[in-house]
Amino acid sequence: MPTVSRFFLKSGFIWLIISMLFFGLQQIEPGFRIAYHHTLGLGWVTQIIIGVAIWMFPRWSSALPKGPMWVWWLVYITLNLGLLLRILSEQFLSLQSEFVSIVLIISGFLLWISMMAFIGIMWKRVKAKQPI
Repeated sequence: MPTVSRFFLKSGFIWLIISMLFFGLQQIEPGFRIAYHHTLGLGWVTQIIIGVAIWMFPRWSSALPKGPMWVWWLVYITLNLGLLLRILSEQFLSLQSEFVSIVLIISGFLLWISMMAFIGIMWKRVKAKQPI
């Protein structure tokens, strides 16, 4: 299993633990509901899917079976940083601060970059089975 796949999978497990914490907190304070959904959907599910996709999908090419590794690290960093900024900024939305709004926009942009990079690199790997 490639190192980057292990990073995605283990990070997904960590986000699942965090998600369960937010699940419990939302029972006390409903304001944690959005954080729960983001950590569950983007942190746990999305990272597990990406980690398995890197590992299992067909080869990019003979020279680069998984594709350019720097792109995978870009996806990993932007996804996790974007999610972390999203969770932190959501807790301060009620302040209606310009700084919080900017951080929220930056987090959305980072998450968008991660998904576009993921789609871009996986698109070539989704192909018909080659005849033997």
